Amino acid sequence: LAFPPLERGGPAPAAFNAASEVANAAFRAAGLDFLGIPSVIEATLAAVDTHPASDLESVLLTDREARDVATRLVGERAA
Repeated sequence: LAFPPLERGGPAPAAFNAASEVANAAFRAAGLDFLGIPSVIEATLAAVDTHPASDLESVLLTDREARDVATRLVGERAA
């Protein structure tokens, strides 16, 4: 799952990392099953705009957006 964001560059790796952190934290807290981790990451990457980053603020904005999307997706799967 990490290779396409790495190849795309820009803020895409930050979106991958944010989604991964949220999904793994949910798994450790028993709010997401193990097989839910990759589905949350994939859905987050599909939902987040990983436009070219012009500065650090753009990357941080993408990170925040990815965390919000991943958190929402985890909540939907737990409901």
